[in-house]
Amino acid sequence: MAFSRCKFCGDSGVFPFPVVSKKGVTEYFRCKECMAISLSDKEHLPLSQQLARYRQHNNNLNDFGYAHFLTSFVYHTFSFLAPFAPSSILDYG
Repeated sequence: MAFSRCKFCGDSGVFPFPVVSKKGVTEYFRCKECMAISLSDKEHLPLSQQLARYRQHNNNLNDFGYAHFLTSFVYHTFSFLAPFAPSSILDYG
């Protein structure tokens, strides 16, 4: 499903771009105004599958898989912002 407006700022200047990985091609959209990147609606799991997947999560820093995911996410997301990177984050997951 194509976006007609940015989900964040509402601007109509959005354009699609594919991301190719080992898993295949995933479609994202980027806003020309606020530069937000959004996953295409067609890439989202149905709500029942989202809930099933969420229930498998163990968002605990003592869980190696979660800690590894979070560390990797923080590094890749905020490393380009140094020295402006936040000193803490809040995980709503």
